[in-house]
This record gives sequence, structure tokens and C-alpha cells, in this order.
Amino acid sequence: MDRARDQILFVSRDGEPVSAGQATLSLFDPAVLYGQAAFETFRGYGGRTPGLDLHLDRLAASARAAGLRWPHPGSSRAAVEEAVAAASAGEGPGNPSARVLRVVVVPGAPAPGETRRPPFPSTFDHPRVWVWAQAGPPPPDPGRPEPLAAVLQADRHHPVPAAKLTSYMGAWASLRAAAEEGADDAIWHREGRVTEGPTANVLAWIEGAWWAPDPRDRALDGVTRRLLLDALATRDIPVQVRPLPVERLQQAEEIVLTSSVREVASVVTLDGRPVGSGRVGPRARQAHRLYRAQWTEAIRAP
Repeated sequence: MDRARDQILFVSRDGEPVSAGQATLSLFDPAVLYGQAAFETFRGYGGRTPGLDLHLDRLAASARAAGLRWPHPGSSRAAVEEAVAAASAGEGPGNPSARVLRVVVVPGAPAPGETRRPPFPSTFDHPRVWVWAQAGPPPPDPGRPEPLAAVLQADRHHPVPAAKLTSYMGAWASLRAAAEEGADDAIWHREGRVTEGPTANVLAWIEGAWWAPDPRDRALDGVTRRLLLDALATRDIPVQVRPLPVERLQQAEEIVLTSSVREVASVVTLDGRPVGSGRVGPRARQAHRLYRAQWTEAIRAP
């Protein structure tokens, strides 16, 4: 384990800073028992978190899908924004950009004497909100996306694909299976169409355009994906949001995976066969440069 990378740098509970040792959940919290919790993960850059509004919009939607009413009077969106700013500020070990943040909304432990067993209340009205930051991997240099080997797998997503929930065993099992095949990541498909990866969205360069699976087709509407599509649009680079058949993906000249931590990564082999030249291609480099330029502009904005 990389202890410097995994170092916990900041924790808050319902807007109040606490020590890492106080970051505990009751065994009786439905978040522990059933994975009933919503979360977001993103990078912090010296106190700034571009795209935060999009992340918190999705957090609120995911919380609703999990039966958690957030924001609520005891945990406002502004309070979470303040905690995120505090979590992303300051210097991480060697690199302020190596800070990775997570916001998690959990139901909270039952009161003494209260029991919670299925069927649950339709909504938990006052869930708890945790925010923490830890040292993470430094982002790749602009225009130098991480090269990945990927494998195709049947979609293992949870039954609420539009929500980002902590019930992540499907993703964990997928990544473990990919590693057993000597790959870094997986690309999921369902009924002959590409959906997403365990923790990333998929784009493929085909016949002069980026093909992006529609998030309504059992794929999470990723924030990095949305920011990248906006950046591509500013340069009039063709993008088609449409179904992506598996056979077209296998013929793609380039494939990228997008996520908040990896940003834009380039799939150079798929099921052991090279994608295009088998190296990071010019379209992936361009996409990563444009995405990073958006971050830089947002960070420098007053």
C-alpha cells in the first residue's frame, strides 16, 4: 500500500471537522448493512473543485434514488460546499493536485431502541453527510493520458444505473476479473451495446467522430464525460451521442475511458488485441488536453 498516497488529510461530519479516528459508522446503519448510501468522488486542486455543481446535482439525485432526503435543513448544500473547499485546500504530500475528495450521504444509525428492517421508510429525512480528502495519484500530464488494457464484460451494474451508490460489489468483481485476465479495466455491454465501465464512461473514435453511449442506455451520466463533451464542442470536434454496438467498439480507431480521478485514459488494447496502433493515439491526447484546459481555466477564474 502506498501510505503517502492513501493518507487521510481531512474529514468532516455534517459540516464539522473531525479526526480520522472519529470517522466511523454504526454497524446498524443501512449504509453498512445494505449499501444504502450515495457518494461522489472528484479531485481537489488547491481549494478549487471545478465541476462541483454537477457533482452535487448528481449526489442529490443519487440520494433521492437511495431514499435519502438531501439537502435537508440540517445539511445544506452550501455547508457541503464549504466542507469540500476546506477538504481541497492546502498542500498534499508533494502535490496539491494529488488530493482526491469524496462526499458520502448515509442514512445514519437508528436511535436507541429503534429497529430498521425491510421494508424501510420510503425516505430517510435527515441523513448524515461525510466529506473527506486523501492524497491520491497525481493527475497525468496534459496530453499524456494513461494507457490501459481493457476487456469486454457483460454489464454488472446495480439495478439503479442512473445513481452513484456505494453498493459497489459489481464494479469490484468486474475489476478483479479484469485483473485476472491481465487487464487494467473493463468495458461493459448489455444486449449487444456498450454501456460503461465499472468506474468510468466510454467514448470511441469511429469514422471521424467520437461515439458516446447515451447515459439513458444504462450508463451513469458521468461528470468528466459531460465536461469532456463540452470541451470537444468548443473546438467543433464531432460527437455522436448514440448507441454503441460492441462490434463497432471492436473496430474503433481509439477508445477512451473518462472518470474524475483518471480524467481521460486511453484504451490501447481490448481483449488482448490492439486498438488502432496499440498506442495512445492523437485523438485521446487532444481530448485530454482539452479537458485539462477546462480545469485550468476554472481553477484560475476569480
